[in-house]
Amino acid sequence: MSPGAERFGREAAKRSAAVPGLTISYGDHPLQSILMFPAKRPSGPAIFFYHGGNWTNGAKDWFSFLAPALNARGITFASIGYRHAPMDMFPNGFEDCLYGFDKALRSLAGFGSDANRVFVGGHDAGAHYAALMTLKTGWRDALSLPNDVVKGCLPVSGFYDFGPDSGFNRRPLFLGMPEHKGERFASAIRYVHPQSPPFLVAYGENDLPQVRQHSSDLARGLKQQGVIAEELVLAGQDHWSTGFAIAEDNGPWISAVSWLTGV
Repeated sequence: MSPGAERFGREAAKRSAAVPGLTISYGDHPLQSILMFPAKRPSGPAIFFYHGGNWTNGAKDWFSFLAPALNARGITFASIGYRHAPMDMFPNGFEDCLYGFDKALRSLAGFGSDANRVFVGGHDAGAHYAALMTLKTGWRDALSLPNDVVKGCLPVSGFYDFGPDSGFNRRPLFLGMPEHKGERFASAIRYVHPQSPPFLVAYGENDLPQVRQHSSDLARGLKQQGVIAEELVLAGQDHWSTGFAIAEDNGPWISAVSWLTGV
């Protein structure tokens, strides 16, 4: 784990300690679980969120602190865990995100939320998985879900391209062996299409160079296909501090999410 991730994890755990959620499992592995935070007075929407950690670490508990600001607006929040590399290479973690989504979706009725108003988001590696699942087709049929089940995507400080011009100094570990061609299948930007739902692509003013480039490229690619795509630059924030900035009540991200989800 990088020093930045370690610092983020410690602070996130501290902020999340006082925000208990309901744990729901969707598989046998300990990481295949969900923390659900139902709104006391749900207005309908739900946001399913995936943590970051370079695809190799992190925890769903990291983003419990995001729940209060969303719950206060009637939004049910779920933080979905997934397995990490190197024990589980791509696409295992990504497939976990899909199965976790399905489990969380089928749990919404018990919390008074609307399964027809579900948005996905994530931070760092979780932003990548959220964007990839929103743009890729086929998995919805496999889970007997409608094509428009994801109503919008809210990726924060993510990576969306693993091709030769992606800007990485070295090949990300989670992609597995080169002969598996993980770069091709994991690049969310390859799957942009005109029927994509709206996107709010957020990143920090001082974010990683690859993140800034990938985010701008994704937003531009979506707009070129006629898709609603808002690019939100979080002033003064770096790659890890964006994870805390999005929880600021009445901050720019919460305000934009409120607009996009219609609350």
